Amino acid sequence: MIPSEAHKEALWRLYAARTEREEDVFKRTFHRCLLKQRDEVINNVMQQPRNVAETLFDYKQAIKDFKKGFRPVIQHTVIEGAKQAIGLVELLKQFGPEMLNQQALAWISSKSLTLAKGINRTTKRELQASLAEGFKIGESIPKLTKRVEKVYSQRYSRHAKTLARTETIRASNYGALQGYKEGGLEQAEFYAADDERTCEDCMAYHGKYYKLDEAEGLIPVHPNCRCTYLPIIPSELERELPTEPEGPSGAEWQKTLTETEQGAMRGWGSSHYSDFRTYQRTGIADPRIKKYAKAFDKALTKDGRYKGEVWRGINNIDAKTFNAIKNSKTLTWDATTSATTRENIAASFARGKPTDPHRIIFKIKTKSGVDYRVFSIKEEEIILHKGSQYRVTGQKTRVFIDRSKNKFDALEMFLEEI
Repeated sequence: MIPSEAHKEALWRLYAARTEREEDVFKRTFHRCLLKQRDEVINNVMQQPRNVAETLFDYKQAIKDFKKGFRPVIQHTVIEGAKQAIGLVELLKQFGPEMLNQQALAWISSKSLTLAKGINRTTKRELQASLAEGFKIGESIPKLTKRVEKVYSQRYSRHAKTLARTETIRASNYGALQGYKEGGLEQAEFYAADDERTCEDCMAYHGKYYKLDEAEGLIPVHPNCRCTYLPIIPSELERELPTEPEGPSGAEWQKTLTETEQGAMRGWGSSHYSDFRTYQRTGIADPRIKKYAKAFDKALTKDGRYKGEVWRGINNIDAKTFNAIKNSKTLTWDATTSATTRENIAASFARGKPTDPHRIIFKIKTKSGVDYRVFSIKEEEIILHKGSQYRVTGQKTRVFIDRSKNKFDALEMFLEEI
């Protein structure tokens, strides 16, 4: 079964509650390791103040200690994530350390070591800077000791929560993916918390399906990320996986373009979008626009082909036009048209003004798009050819969220290129 939106939110809340408990364990481990290291540094300050800036603490041993402390916490979080994942699909009842394969154990070891190195490298740098300042002004050992205590106190207060949240989410989602694999699944859905704290970057992935191996490493998207993966049962798939461009990639396609053609492509993304479309519709334009419009059309014939799912949003439509589009069985672009690989970008174009009465977001399966992302990274743009035809396969009105997290209703129309 593919869960309903309400069911998905409930699953996310269970996931959030579990990871919050695991974050507390992570923070306690971090605190314990910091305190032990702090005492070592203070002891070195008191016994050999002149050399302490160089020694500080046994760096290699510190990495071993932190790795030893973090590894069981990360392993426990991976296992709990896998248990919950398996429980969601009701395929297995038990999951323990003995079921972690060599790849998973290597991942846990690697993440523990990377984390230990990163923490100790930053701590050492902050200690050296603070103590160097103390030595420069001739501070006494008690004052130098207070500097050490302050560094460790700030390390915990400033970083413990973020570190615990980020690493718990990383391990938990890695465990979930391992659990889905154990359960025989092949795909998972990226699920972002749908509230006012959810960022644009996470919403760009929200609701997309990924192969399990491809999903590894996407979460956390950023520090303090709260996203997770939900299971997708193979026999009841309703959505396709994200598709990749066919033919030359955008970067390879760009290399085939002349200087004039590249200038025309950049013009499409800046000041000449409307000029090119007007020329295509009417044949009227000044000589300079005609030159670049023709170069633009020629560039689009040099492949860079994209086959996959894209979105296009439009607004400020009068009632007559809106009803004509809504009642159409097929649609044809009368000029070259922009689309995007990200739903929330299309939603930003569709939202318009709060007073706009009609908004449409097209969800399009294209076979002949042109991958324009090499020129338009921010908009994730795909160009759709003039004259390309699409069959209307369905429609519904639903809530969309744009890049600024505004929510609004719009008509969603499903198109498939003929």
